[in-house]
Amino acid sequence: MIRKSLLAGLFTLLYSGLQLYAQERVMRLDPKMARGGTTGKIFETMEFIPLETTKASLFGKIDQLEVTDDYYIILDGATNCVLMFKKDGSFYKKIAGGSPDNYRNLIRHITVDRNKRIIYVQRNMKPMREGYDFNCNLISKDSGIKDKFVSTLLANGYLVARHFYNRDNKKDSVINRIVIYKDSVITKGLLPLNSFGGPDANTFTLATSQMNLLRSEQDTVVYLSDYNEQVIYRVTKDTATTFLRFIFPLAQTVPLNAMRDSIGKQRPWEYFIKHPNYISSIGNTAMIGNYLVFRLNTFSKPATMIMNLKTGNMIQLEKVSTDSSSYFLPFATGNDWNNEGITQIDSGYLYCAAAASLMFSALESNTAYRQVTYPDHLKQFFKKGKSSDNPVLIRFKLKDNL
Repeated sequence: MIRKSLLAGLFTLLYSGLQLYAQERVMRLDPKMARGGTTGKIFETMEFIPLETTKASLFGKIDQLEVTDDYYIILDGATNCVLMFKKDGSFYKKIAGGSPDNYRNLIRHITVDRNKRIIYVQRNMKPMREGYDFNCNLISKDSGIKDKFVSTLLANGYLVARHFYNRDNKKDSVINRIVIYKDSVITKGLLPLNSFGGPDANTFTLATSQMNLLRSEQDTVVYLSDYNEQVIYRVTKDTATTFLRFIFPLAQTVPLNAMRDSIGKQRPWEYFIKHPNYISSIGNTAMIGNYLVFRLNTFSKPATMIMNLKTGNMIQLEKVSTDSSSYFLPFATGNDWNNEGITQIDSGYLYCAAAASLMFSALESNTAYRQVTYPDHLKQFFKKGKSSDNPVLIRFKLKDNL
């Protein structure tokens, strides 16, 4: 049995599933207190899915992942393409976005409507959204939705979009950080903020997929945080409420007004490079069963947390080591993990990726030190593949009552 974490005794409040939705909760959190384990003790299942590598399907990394009944849909900024793979990892089709050297043409984000089977593409400098069918044919252009960085479609048909903004040092300017759309029409603005002297959210720090809106099991709710905040919000089509507020150790907490005081001297990302242990943002937030998933982003190393809302137990995925249940293959390590972390949640499963080079390094280590029996599809991957192949998708499910 996995012992209960000592962290539970440090919580300022006990958690109840119903109470969490009713009012804000505050929690003292020291990431160093989160425990780890082995993959066999933490995960019910873990699968490694090699993504077919051909001249047409070769890509760099998974900047964004969407999962449907039949496909894995991947945005890769390095090649400026949206690629579709079947569930067995075989390549299907792709949307070629043009040269990645053309800044105005870069694909910043995709939103997938599973029911209509449409992939919506938002480009960097184009005030319109392009719609493609699942055969990657362009079928529509819509200039109504201009929030081009991050959005997700709720099951009720409403679109939640993160509205990225520039700070304004000259005049007061109230903006809504979250914009709700229905059929390209704005229905609600949420989380208002005076951008005067505030953090510049239009920096590369916020343009990364660490701020993606992951799917939760409740398909009409999104959980998210904003840059340089210690709060997770619960967002529906009508409301944005504080779901959980953290108190971090002083050594990892950004001093009050630090960003405002630094205006005119440096950009926010420059500030955090100089203070790499400060928690700059909380990203990759989602609910899955009784677990709250979130990632504490710093400019040193990320900390990806799985918190049991009933017991208060907390696991840090970077502290989980591999064992025979995962064939001693890489998990929660390498550049793909450090840059992206958990890329999606769907039907109770979490997704991330590992570089092919890490997979083959693990193969060499296993061959030298232990006997491992791989499933047939991994035997074929190691026999025919190479370290420069596409990243390998990892699909895993948490055990109950961690």
